Amino acid sequence: GQSRTSRMTDPEPDPQPEGSGARCAFFVKRKGRTCRMLAARGSVYCGEHLNQETPAEGGELLSQRIPCPLDPKHTVFQHLLDRHLKKCNAGKKPIPACFTANINSGLQSYQPTPEEELPLSAFPSEQIEQLVAKVEEIFAAHCPAVEEIVLEHPALACDLADQRNGPSALKHLKQQASILGHLERLTLLCPDTCFMEFGAGRGKLSHCVQKALGAAADVHYVLIDRANCRRKMDSYHKSLEQGPRFQRLLMDIEHLDLSKLHCLRSGGGVKRVVGISKHLCGAATDLTLRCLLETLPGSRDTNQPMRSSRDPTACDGVSPSAPPPAGGLGGPELAAVLIALCCHHRCRWPQFVGRDFFEQLGLSALDFHLLCHMSSWAVCGVRPRPVGAGKSGQPTAEDSCHSEGHSAGGGESRVTGGGCSGGVSGKDKASVMESATSGSSVAGLGVEHEGVRVDVEHPDVSREQCGMEMEHGTST
Repeated sequence: GQSRTSRMTDPEPDPQPEGSGARCAFFVKRKGRTCRMLAARGSVYCGEHLNQETPAEGGELLSQRIPCPLDPKHTVFQHLLDRHLKKCNAGKKPIPACFTANINSGLQSYQPTPEEELPLSAFPSEQIEQLVAKVEEIFAAHCPAVEEIVLEHPALACDLADQRNGPSALKHLKQQASILGHLERLTLLCPDTCFMEFGAGRGKLSHCVQKALGAAADVHYVLIDRANCRRKMDSYHKSLEQGPRFQRLLMDIEHLDLSKLHCLRSGGGVKRVVGISKHLCGAATDLTLRCLLETLPGSRDTNQPMRSSRDPTACDGVSPSAPPPAGGLGGPELAAVLIALCCHHRCRWPQFVGRDFFEQLGLSALDFHLLCHMSSWAVCGVRPRPVGAGKSGQPTAEDSCHSEGHSAGGGESRVTGGGCSGGVSGKDKASVMESATSGSSVAGLGVEHEGVRVDVEHPDVSREQCGMEMEHGTST
């Protein structure tokens, strides 16, 4: 077939429609084909493209079709404009009662330096190596070993055993089952509790929690997300026998003030709050922690500064910001926060809750910027060119085991193209890779060369085992 490059460079086809039949005759230049929507009755165009019709093509129209004033990407009949504006999704949504502008924003007046706007490839490899060595030293001194505990829960046993689940669905089910198992292990699946799911999306995690709790009394579910998605799990909780309804808050966590949430006020029947989330992206995790610790009813004196500025986290990793006892200050207890982290490269210094901790360790905002970019190195992977490969990058027969995506150290390795934020490029690649493959204890180091991001995930692979030149390939 025709290559993607040749399709992009060829001249655009003649924009004249080629006969529509029952389909819309509007020619979409960007896609190189006609619109596939059904044509309106008595016209050769669909309802969205009726504004393109001329009297010779479609006869008389009842009304002219004009772009929507709220969102010109779609059109509407002029005589139906007033009715459309009342229900258009692009219109302004009502402001929730628990909205307080920028209450969880952190440093609102922070202005990043020009260096903090640069990609990782703009920094010399020596500076990055020094930062990596510093992080290794800090990690060894202050971070104990974290045990990996993957649990299950009987509420999802049938779903996990369903053979119709594909790899993606099974992956999410295992994550949800493990979160439920940890909630059970910490005795958090109990009545008189409000489960707050941040970045809820479809609300599948809250749905799983409800399945585990069954008909427990006085259990509330509050789901927060700034986007309104389809196929929400709320449809499973519309009748009394299906459990309590989900309360949706369509807003940004940055502006969420829990002290104004009705179900959390004194007398609302909630004794404890459990914050949960699966794949809460980047700075949203910091916004959530600040929201739960500082806006929960009775959690702090509103005349005092934010707790993250008043009580910096100790170097041993123990936070002095313990939640207040249940009912002690007129609000529910924050029992626990369980968040599956995601997208560390999207964290931001103004929202970061550990600024004081970083500064105590001698790490600056620029170091944080670099670390955010380097955080993706541990998960992007690498597929090094084997030693026996030729100049074309193809491995020899005796090195075919490396082409399977497995290094000599037993770890998985792969190449991704352009998906990560930044990298060390050019002649500095070899020195950084040498540091990464010489037994370094960091999660991984990476380089970027000719648009292909290459990262080392497993430091146990030696330089002699994998070679220094990287194979260019597609994502696996």
